[in-house]
Amino acid sequence: NKCIISEGYPSAFNLHGGYTIEVNDCNIVTNDTLCETRGGDNFLIKNSFVSCNGYSVFCNDNDNFYAENTTLKSNTPNKIVFYNRCKSQTLKNCNIYYSTTSTSSDNLPFFGNTKTLIENCKFYNNYVQPKDEEAHGGAGCVRDGVVYENCIFVNNSAAQGGALTYHASGLIKNCTFINNTATEYGGALSTGYE
Repeated sequence: NKCIISEGYPSAFNLHGGYTIEVNDCNIVTNDTLCETRGGDNFLIKNSFVSCNGYSVFCNDNDNFYAENTTLKSNTPNKIVFYNRCKSQTLKNCNIYYSTTSTSSDNLPFFGNTKTLIENCKFYNNYVQPKDEEAHGGAGCVRDGVVYENCIFVNNSAAQGGALTYHASGLIKNCTFINNTATEYGGALSTGYE
């Protein structure tokens, strides 16, 4: 509780082997990553500010991630705020901004293979630099098991799906899209990519 962590490298927290850690009311500025989990771990962060030069969160398949009332920000271009393949992931009342990548793939703030709930969150100024027409999902992607509910997407951009790209049958419920743009198609969202 009430901690300041700065200039951590490669990550502020690195969990391996079934651990649970809860971070509350902290200011975390790292060189690379907020947390990296690799084996049945649980990471919870609440009421905090995170500013990273690389991934904010890197999860493996058997891990759980939970964030509430937290801001996640990228400091540098060509970095991804979230790369998340957690068993379950929940974000509530969070702000996610300046997540960028220069690859032709999506921004992948939420790569939900299973259970993913993103509720009452704001995504703004996230983008995939449109180096080619396949750059998609400026703020993120919708995959099986992903639910975006009561979220706001502002000023996100990509070649396809300025805010979101559908890859599968996830759910978008009561969300607002403002001034999201795409150079190819789907300013707010697209239903896939070529």
